[in-house]
Amino acid sequence: MSVGTVTESVLALLSAGELDEAEAVLDDALAGEREASLVALLGDCRFLGRRYAEAEALYREALESKAGSTEFQAKAEQAAANALSGAEDFMPRQEVFLALADPGRLASAPRIGKPTGPGLNGGRAERRTEVSDVGDLLDRLAQALGGGAADLAGGVLTTLSEVVGEGNIADRVWTNWYRQATGLPVADEAIAIFKLAYMRKTLFENNIVRTYPDDARTGFVAGEHTPPAWTATNRTEDGSWNWLPVGEDG
Repeated sequence: MSVGTVTESVLALLSAGELDEAEAVLDDALAGEREASLVALLGDCRFLGRRYAEAEALYREALESKAGSTEFQAKAEQAAANALSGAEDFMPRQEVFLALADPGRLASAPRIGKPTGPGLNGGRAERRTEVSDVGDLLDRLAQALGGGAADLAGGVLTTLSEVVGEGNIADRVWTNWYRQATGLPVADEAIAIFKLAYMRKTLFENNIVRTYPDDARTGFVAGEHTPPAWTATNRTEDGSWNWLPVGEDG
């Protein structure tokens, strides 16, 4: 088949979501002569399949024939960046982020939810229905130790979080707290908790600032909104009316 025919066939397959079939057509077409545009198109297929290192190699190969192609150069650089950042790896709860980051949701009024228990000053909140082994251990330890001893233990845990977290919370680009470190579920969960604790501490020390103008509400929400009385003792789902000077409300 001619280059034009192969290109049309591959683009039709990609439009239909048939990525594997499109790659097969290109592999056959490139078994002989390695035509630059088809090599780059195979790079596109690899890119769509989240195989960024392979995509970069194909774009670089295409550039050898068309050294002045800004399109191939840009694609190679993007594939290289994605490979470096580990963009092909699984990202936890991506669908939740996409739902919460929907422009319509961000521009709407606060979504404060409803309290699930009496709150901080009204007695003990309802017990969690799903508690991890490590989280449950730390929770029961804090209850058993009481106030002063819990403060001492908290200092020890803070130190542990700094030892585990400092210099170890990110790979070359992304944070890595959710990655398995040892292959042992309990140990990996403990390491993840300490890394998150260190990240939280770092955020409190450096990043808790308000970026909105003084006369603007968070999210630029318009209209009058009065916080319900229960927000004085309960956190809200989206952070509305949480008082940042209090760590538990942050």
